[in-house]
Amino acid sequence: FKGVPYGYDQRHRPVAYNLEQRNGIFGGMPGAGKSATVRTVVAGVVLDPTIRLMIFELKGIGDFAPFEPLCMKGMYGCGADAATVQAAKSALDWLEKETARRGPLIAKYAAAGLSEDNKLTPAMVRKDSSLGPIVAVFDEFHEITRDKDAAEQLERRIKLGRALGIHIVLATQRLDSKAVPIGIVSNVSNRVALAVPSHTETELILGTGAYSRGARPNFFSPGVDQGWGYIDDEKQMRAVRNYYLTNKQLKAIVARALAMRGNVAIDAPRAEVRNILHDIAEVWTDGRTRERWEDLVVALADRWPDVYGNRDARWVSDEARSMANGALQSVNVNRSGSNRKGCDKAELDASVARLAG
Repeated sequence: FKGVPYGYDQRHRPVAYNLEQRNGIFGGMPGAGKSATVRTVVAGVVLDPTIRLMIFELKGIGDFAPFEPLCMKGMYGCGADAATVQAAKSALDWLEKETARRGPLIAKYAAAGLSEDNKLTPAMVRKDSSLGPIVAVFDEFHEITRDKDAAEQLERRIKLGRALGIHIVLATQRLDSKAVPIGIVSNVSNRVALAVPSHTETELILGTGAYSRGARPNFFSPGVDQGWGYIDDEKQMRAVRNYYLTNKQLKAIVARALAMRGNVAIDAPRAEVRNILHDIAEVWTDGRTRERWEDLVVALADRWPDVYGNRDARWVSDEARSMANGALQSVNVNRSGSNRKGCDKAELDASVARLAG
């Protein structure tokens, strides 16, 4: 993930697209070239044979059909129907479980010296192939974010998956705050605005102040300047035109990628996963209205050492509150005259009930 070929700037200098510990969003009007641009990124990453691929194209015209043979079983969808949208939401459920599965493994391998900063590394993937990086593409993702719960789950995956080798790539032609929630776009590192109507949509995708810093994707015309867009990857913001790949070229790349995998797509890893809110409720001390995070992490590690043995109180707090989506707060818990941060049983129960409903 040091970068894959993406396109060229106005001086015809090559530009790479870097996915290392990053997520991406592509926005533009119909005909701006969003899907073709995302296809270029996918064509680059699949030439890493450790990649696990999942694609849901919710427009339904088959833009990503050449990549279907490389997708994990059950992790390719193409359609504008309710069933395909539901399949995409189910994929988010799987990603949530996969996030929980990967965390303890990465912590274990980092403790063994395979990472200096507790992030996924190639050495870890060589040690455990089930940790191969995941690239999850959701084209026309606004069809998912119509559902508030799905939008919140997508935001959680963007926040938590980055260091675990889970890279989410989003594309949309719906350019309003309902389709592109601020909680999602503000946590995405790679932002690309192709042809858009005005400065409002420019800043929706690229962030507040992008227009005043010179971004002018509203000068591009759909169907004329296809593939041109302004990219902001936290290095610099600049106009870039992506490399256009035909279906014939994509099929050749996919054939090469399959050959690298022994002509068998890498399937989804299967392992026990845990729901941290349920687990906290299970180890809760009877009769207590509040528990400290530091006590909870000890209880969790005692019950499920393979899952929580390498975790600390801060991680348990962050993961639980993120899954509860703000409904679970850190509160002061007094034990023997000493205050420590923890959580409230009533808030925990309410969060568990809300997610179950």
